[in-house]
Amino acid sequence: MSEFEDLLKKFEDPTREVVVENDRPVVLVIDDDESIRFGLTRILSKKYQVLTSESGHEGLDLLSSQIYCVVLDVKMKKMNGFETFPKLKEKCPDVLIIFYTAFQSEHDLREVINKFKPEGYVEKGRDINFLEHLIENAVKKYRLVLENKRYQKNLEQLVAERTIALQKEKEKVLNAQAILTSYVPPQLAAKILNGQIEEIKGHYRKKLTMFFSDIKDFTKLSDAIDPEDLAHLLNSYFSLMYDISRKYGGTFANMTGDALFIFFGAPEATNDKDHAVRCVKMALDMQESMKHFQQKWYKKGVEHSLQIRCGINTGMVTVGGFGSKMRKEYTAIGMHANLASRLESICEPGQVLISHATWALVNDQFKCKFEGEKELKGFSRTFRVYALDIKAGR
Repeated sequence: MSEFEDLLKKFEDPTREVVVENDRPVVLVIDDDESIRFGLTRILSKKYQVLTSESGHEGLDLLSSQIYCVVLDVKMKKMNGFETFPKLKEKCPDVLIIFYTAFQSEHDLREVINKFKPEGYVEKGRDINFLEHLIENAVKKYRLVLENKRYQKNLEQLVAERTIALQKEKEKVLNAQAILTSYVPPQLAAKILNGQIEEIKGHYRKKLTMFFSDIKDFTKLSDAIDPEDLAHLLNSYFSLMYDISRKYGGTFANMTGDALFIFFGAPEATNDKDHAVRCVKMALDMQESMKHFQQKWYKKGVEHSLQIRCGINTGMVTVGGFGSKMRKEYTAIGMHANLASRLESICEPGQVLISHATWALVNDQFKCKFEGEKELKGFSRTFRVYALDIKAGR
């Protein structure tokens, strides 16, 4: 009786404690020696489901991700173990392979381990205990590989689900932002959505360039056309003015009836000159756009003159959120805001009046005509007033 048969007899001892699992791991034995395949099957099948193959080619056909461990002979006909090893790894990179073969010199053994890095190298027929120990460790490691893959798959599924959920939330936020910017200036909407609430809740002193405008004889216009047509006209007018103000980065503070209040310098600021220049460009653009606007509505049957008056001033004001706890408006108040409003009230239709403070910032870029010292309602002194040359353009 050979040593292998003696060992086989030992492992067939019925008193030996064996843990059998319902879902037994699969071990593949690749060896061209039938007695080895038979013996290992008898020994290992008490713990594992054992598949056997008499050649490397057949072993490759049997290999799948369901196989936890491969016990591989080296000296086989046609395709030896060293040729089979990389092909097994290529097909199933995670599979754990143990060389179980005839004794090699220590030098050869080191070369094999360094080159292939197997889970182990066991002398055939002499160290079944060590082989079983290696297989048991390999099965545990492969279980971890499978668990990690399941975890990765679950994680990827969770990430995919969360990504879809986040995309839906993003769409909600974008829809909310679109709606929000219809009710408040886009600069405020951006700060609100970014959590910069304190910047717009409080009040602070700031130099702004402020613009006021209204439509000439708006009351007469209201009496002259049907309410439905008036609503349509006003919506069209405000849309036009709003688009122009956004083009130049103005903060659309409020609109009352036909009047508009827009300022530059808060909540986002560059420098005083840039604020004033952009505000003047916006006013000129609005005046030019009103010519086309009037032609459009004249063709729709509105005979009333559609001209606007504009007033601009630069100065220190208090800017921030004003109102009740439940309803606030982001706006600017103070003497210089009132001055811009008074300039608009004395302005001729189709004209843009600016204060001396604004003139000092923009006169190098725009032609202006000095209109003299003007008395303005609510002020005890006169102010130097300038008219922008509309014909000179922007």
